[in-house]
Amino acid sequence: TARNDILPVLFPPQMSGEWNVAVAEFSAQEDQAVSQNKAKQMSNVFFTKFNSEIENLADEAGIAIQVLDPAATGLINGSTPEERAAKANAVAGKYNADVVIYGTIVSSEDLLSFTPEFYVDIHNMYEAEEMVGQHSLGEKIILLGGNLEEQSQVQLDRELSRRSKLMALVTKGLSLYFGGFFTDAYQLFQEANRDENWPDESGREVMHLFTGNAANRSRQAEVAQDFYLKALGVDDQYARAYIGLGHAQFAQALAGACSQDFQIDSELLDAALGNFIKAESADNKPPSADISAKSAFGKGQVYITKYYSGEKSAFSDSQEQFQMVIDEYIKTDNERIKELASEAHARLGLLARQQGDLESAAASYEKG
Repeated sequence: TARNDILPVLFPPQMSGEWNVAVAEFSAQEDQAVSQNKAKQMSNVFFTKFNSEIENLADEAGIAIQVLDPAATGLINGSTPEERAAKANAVAGKYNADVVIYGTIVSSEDLLSFTPEFYVDIHNMYEAEEMVGQHSLGEKIILLGGNLEEQSQVQLDRELSRRSKLMALVTKGLSLYFGGFFTDAYQLFQEANRDENWPDESGREVMHLFTGNAANRSRQAEVAQDFYLKALGVDDQYARAYIGLGHAQFAQALAGACSQDFQIDSELLDAALGNFIKAESADNKPPSADISAKSAFGKGQVYITKYYSGEKSAFSDSQEQFQMVIDEYIKTDNERIKELASEAHARLGLLARQQGDLESAAASYEKG
């Protein structure tokens, strides 16, 4: 028995599926009435239901999804979302997980609340950057009575079952999204986003965001905008939604860019710029969202388009924004924005080439 306890620590179970998910032990906040043993029981109930849903979805789609159980994954705790996200990131690297699912339980004499969270750990996907990092899954689960033994097990199981089904749909949708199957991912996110799955709008902004991202990547820019606006209707300080809305408006503004006269919708272009700026000042922007780099890249995209449309003064603005992305990557060595920095080097190379500075252009492309 002692050897079995030691081996997982010495030799972490590296997952090798096409899509890997680690479900951690839920954390009972310190000085709370709920013991860690009770929290562990809740995580095991969630895992059992989640794993069953995943197996069904995986069989339907023919994709190998490997799931690591809470005992193997271990505990993810922390007093803030940022602390928990940092630990989830470490767990993802340790076990080769694409998604890490965890949660926090807070209790008092009168109520118990459970907040489910998940962390997406995909590197070098700048087109999908709004998926990466820490997210919450819906509103808190709140039960009357602080002592878990006094809870209605039926009520608790029902809520954990509903949340596990949503998480399974989201996980499967993410696997399709990062595999480039954007239309299929959009359909799964839509299924998870149905009104009957959400008693109210609290916490639904993440689901609106994911659905909007998949719509945008499947060339439905107008549909995507609607979902981003729904996300902002739930939380008008949701920086990720402003970034997504800016990208959707940018894509729609360029809808006529392939025509001989390079038609650009200047109003949509300015709207995109405005939303990239709003993202920077929004309150809801966890560190793993990397909003400053994403906003700078988005603004750079707008300015370079303005330059190509004849607005010569936008040249230096574009250079400045792309350099900001590169500087942030150099300063932080942040793997999440590595490909974004590479793309920024490529844009600087393009700008230098337009100025006839081929030596600088070549150097930028090489750095990229």
